[in-house]
Amino acid sequence: MLRLLLLQLIFLSFHMPSLAQGSVDSREAALASLRNFRHELKQQNAKMQSDTLMGKVVKVINFVKTVDNVEELNAIQSYFANASEALVGVDSLQQTRVVSAINLDLGLKLDYYAKAVQLNFESFETFKNDADFKVQAIVNGKKQAGNFRLYWANYRAGALETLIRTNSYSGHSNAFENPFSITLSVPGYFTFWLIDTDNSQVYRPDQDYYIMDEEKDHLDINFLTFKKNK
Repeated sequence: MLRLLLLQLIFLSFHMPSLAQGSVDSREAALASLRNFRHELKQQNAKMQSDTLMGKVVKVINFVKTVDNVEELNAIQSYFANASEALVGVDSLQQTRVVSAINLDLGLKLDYYAKAVQLNFESFETFKNDADFKVQAIVNGKKQAGNFRLYWANYRAGALETLIRTNSYSGHSNAFENPFSITLSVPGYFTFWLIDTDNSQVYRPDQDYYIMDEEKDHLDINFLTFKKNK
């Protein structure tokens, strides 16, 4: 019995530091991503929107300092890395739109966090809170079956054409099915598009973004032909 206990202690001594180091490394990466985004934000001209978003960023920085969940920290790092990319190389009007979109999306996440704290949830994630959804694709007004694949991304007010050209999607459906079974990290603002894998025809949604949260598990989206293939 004593020998077994000693073996268990030796095992823990080898594995616990690595787990702790993993959370430390992920936290540092998340903080670096946040600080880089904060730097990009300071360069923007949308003063009022930027100031409001800056306050939210400070809250997330303070939140990160208390988090040990590696998946949550990695999700935060990825979120703000993508947010920084959305601000680079676009004109001032588009920068204003991006700042506004991120401001709204981040507001949802912080509201969810505040609610979770108020309700004394024992365990919750704000940026890696996965929920399952069914999405019914209505293609040009009809519920069609076919070799369609559904794609989605966090809404950043960017052009759909750019998202498609740069493969800037957060995820895509695994099966050619309609309705589609997908998993999203919620709450958040999302945009979707549909591709017919037989001929690469792209279909755009009839609205720019959809607010997704745990209170809904089904969504009907009307997709319209984006560009006719020649």
